[in-house]
Amino acid sequence: MKEFGTLEYVLDTYSKNWTWKLTGSRAVSMVARVIPHAWYGEGPEEAIVPDTEPNVQKIKWIMETYPLEIKSKNIWQRKTRHMVIPKRKWTRIEKLRKANPGEQFRGTLLNFQREGLDFLLKSSGNALLADEMGLGKCVTGNTMIETSDGPTSIEKIWSQSSIIESHGNEEWAEISIPITVKTWNGKKIISKKINRIFRQNISESITEVITPDGTSIECTRKHRFLTPHGWKASFELNTSDKIATVAKTWNHGRTGQIQQLAVENIQWRTIESTITKEFTGYVYDLTVPGTHNYIANGIITHNTVQTLSYLATEKQTFPVLIVAPLVTLSNWQREIQKFLKRRSKNGRIVEKEYPSSVLIRTGKSHDIGKYDIYIINYDLLYKRLDDLSKLNVKTLVCDEVQHLRSKSTKKYSAVKKLSALESVKYRIGLSGTPIYNRGSEIWPIVDILRPGLLGSFEEFCEYFCYVNEKGKAIVLENKRASLGEELRKHVMLRRKKSDVLKELKEKVRYKEFIDSDINYYHAELDKIWKRLEEEQKTATSAFDKFSSYKRAIQSERQAAGAAKLPHVIEFVKNIMEIEESVVVFCHHKAIHAFLHKSLHEYQPSFIIGGQSDKERQDNIDRFQNGQTKLMIAGLRAGNVGINLSRARYVIFAELDWSPAIHRQAEDRLHRIGQKNTVFAYYLIGNGTLDDHVANVLVDKSYEIDAIMDEKEEAFENKDKAELILAQIHDRLTAKH
Repeated sequence: MKEFGTLEYVLDTYSKNWTWKLTGSRAVSMVARVIPHAWYGEGPEEAIVPDTEPNVQKIKWIMETYPLEIKSKNIWQRKTRHMVIPKRKWTRIEKLRKANPGEQFRGTLLNFQREGLDFLLKSSGNALLADEMGLGKCVTGNTMIETSDGPTSIEKIWSQSSIIESHGNEEWAEISIPITVKTWNGKKIISKKINRIFRQNISESITEVITPDGTSIECTRKHRFLTPHGWKASFELNTSDKIATVAKTWNHGRTGQIQQLAVENIQWRTIESTITKEFTGYVYDLTVPGTHNYIANGIITHNTVQTLSYLATEKQTFPVLIVAPLVTLSNWQREIQKFLKRRSKNGRIVEKEYPSSVLIRTGKSHDIGKYDIYIINYDLLYKRLDDLSKLNVKTLVCDEVQHLRSKSTKKYSAVKKLSALESVKYRIGLSGTPIYNRGSEIWPIVDILRPGLLGSFEEFCEYFCYVNEKGKAIVLENKRASLGEELRKHVMLRRKKSDVLKELKEKVRYKEFIDSDINYYHAELDKIWKRLEEEQKTATSAFDKFSSYKRAIQSERQAAGAAKLPHVIEFVKNIMEIEESVVVFCHHKAIHAFLHKSLHEYQPSFIIGGQSDKERQDNIDRFQNGQTKLMIAGLRAGNVGINLSRARYVIFAELDWSPAIHRQAEDRLHRIGQKNTVFAYYLIGNGTLDDHVANVLVDKSYEIDAIMDEKEEAFENKDKAELILAQIHDRLTAKH
């Protein structure tokens, strides 16, 4: 293999420090672009690089493309040896057992949930769970909902919505055009706009409630009705109990016919009978802000697991404050009603009741009242800090705790103050992805759950991190395993889908090399670089320079995608011949349009930015129902919130810079309901820089995995982007 120069460990006469000396014009050119603190040596073909871990990492990466003769082999091997982290399984201080929940918990835990409960108990309730929660219930599809446009079946409302979240047999959807429903505010019936609806596929006993005039409603057994004595679940109702129904005002119209004028108030109607029956199919529920009830069939009706089991098991956990994203607040309230029994003041368990809870939906300060559980979203937290501080909260639960990864935000400051209250004994964080970009994001989270475990932020950074040129703390590669071990031993329970969903097969990733139009590609690179140089000269601010940098990266990716398009199409057609259903992901709209046109014979469904919710869902349904065998989706538009489990082959026609985007796209197929192994093909254009991007996305893993799951990744994505741009320039200068 051709060598481009030399690498030697030397004592620099200028700095009087030991440094790395690189020779060779192309290697020195690369160093000048990607290592900001390097300087020239005796001449323009000699570079001096400070001996720091990040610099050694970058030199190592450069040498994969530009081999150098190593003149200080022993030192180089010693400096790079720590970069290879041996794969081994970390053991806990104590092996987890399958704990049984306390008597206040209703329902059954799966084995992995019982282990999660044991982890919480052994960590004294100060822990991070990287697991998911389930959802809730409610009325059958033919139930008529009172809207401003008249009665409409809840099933029809669902048909006008688009699924935004799915967990097994439970789905949340957004209604394309908000519907106004009738709801009871405690004094009278008013109108409220709703835009979210819930659906669950069940096979269980349900209750039919019938009134003397023949009005009836079918619902799950925990569905609640308004009675003179408060809200009661359907299984609690008896014959002769009274429930609230609507009192309607009537008027004679011009035709002489009697017409309904308004729904104004309620009247109490005696239950004639209740019937328990077996039911298999979908039940539905609506989210009504503020009042959380709606009128169904003329009757007024009312609208996560390891954590709740812990609250029911550990002593003195109430009152509880749950902080969660706005979209999940109602889910929490439903789960509380589903899984928890109420404990009276004398300690007796009230089997048919559940703890009191309140959703805090306003930022205006006022007395909240006394409840067992308070539920609030992150954005309101700092506004209600004074009110919340007076509640004598014993347990603090932070759902989707990655919202607290930045210690400079108001919500972090508010949670930090609440967690430090003398009354708070237990602090629980929940998240599947507590680390997004930099490993250092875990420190603020751990500092809330287990203060002092990782030291002060300065101590944490000094031991575990280096600071990049933008001032961001990045966890050192050789420290990731020890950080992960520390987390798993003391504060974090990390389970991946493969750990808890044994029926879900693994994903298999392939790099597939295909031909590209190299002449077109290099011509485009030439244009990109000239435009970048011109923009850098005329830039008036650091922001302008950074923006032109990002545009150049994006343009290179589109050039790489266009150069290989004919061969991408051929590859897709070959897979289509052997496989029933295939999903193809791309990034640019121009590439998306060309794929759709070239693969028109398969009548593909498509997902792309700018679609209406209905159009998007229609395309998903066509694919999932088998009306088409091909789905073409935008990487950013189709990587979350949808279910494409009908397919087991996913093809990436273009590569995105963010590994998380690809993971989310793969998981549209690799999800509950997928019975087969998912095969992910990353199509690499020969002669383009695709190969380097694919090394990031396929061969290496993400920093969250490096810390949490004992895997490794060499650099931050932005560092890789700079290296790739430097290679663009090198290829062009070498060509000329």
